[in-house]
Amino acid sequence: MTSRNISLSDGGPFWGKVSTGTLWGRLAAGAIVGTFACGAQAAPVTISNINSSEPNLFTGATLNAAGNQVIIEFTDFSASAPQVVGPVAIPFVSAFDTISFRLTAAEGWFFTSLDYIEGLQGTATNGGFAFGTGSFTYNGTSVTLGTFPVFSNGGSGVSVGSLFTSPTIQLGPQFTTLDITITNSLFAGALGANATATIAKTSALLNIQTQFIPVPAAAWLFASAMVGLVTIGRRGSFA
Repeated sequence: MTSRNISLSDGGPFWGKVSTGTLWGRLAAGAIVGTFACGAQAAPVTISNINSSEPNLFTGATLNAAGNQVIIEFTDFSASAPQVVGPVAIPFVSAFDTISFRLTAAEGWFFTSLDYIEGLQGTATNGGFAFGTGSFTYNGTSVTLGTFPVFSNGGSGVSVGSLFTSPTIQLGPQFTTLDITITNSLFAGALGANATATIAKTSALLNIQTQFIPVPAAAWLFASAMVGLVTIGRRGSFA
């Protein structure tokens, strides 16, 4: 009986024991390549379809370099009362805007969680008052952020800063795309001769987390290795 050696490499202490020409050698090589290929990838997310109903309030949305936070951009998103227009002082002033955008995970990735944080600052004097409300929606599911009130019963007034913070929402492998809509309403009222009120948005951040699904890539590598082994086995048998 004649033995046949189909080993393709025989150098080094590791490859000398596990040759790439053997079944276990090729499976080991495929596993190593797959491990490094998966580990070398970043967690890429892209942002698109950015739209604001009042572009002078919400001005845009920017994804940070790490791909785990969306910074909501705005200019002077505020409401101040009274608002003087010519000879008339308007006692009630509001500001409203909605911004929407789409987040897409790269192939092989999915979104695992998200949460929204928003800062507000308000002042009120001599009977003035203000409040802000907000919500955000992901893939049709709405999350209410509550109400941020600022009241003054008179005197020098108050100044309050606070944050809307949503609960952390757990997602899963089916969430490879997120359609996000963020809505804000700001309202200020001045009910006296010397009353004033102002409320303004100071920050808005959407935090996201992603995860890679290694199964499809590993399965592909395993299948490729098996096809290669079968091909080499057949060539060895018929040589």
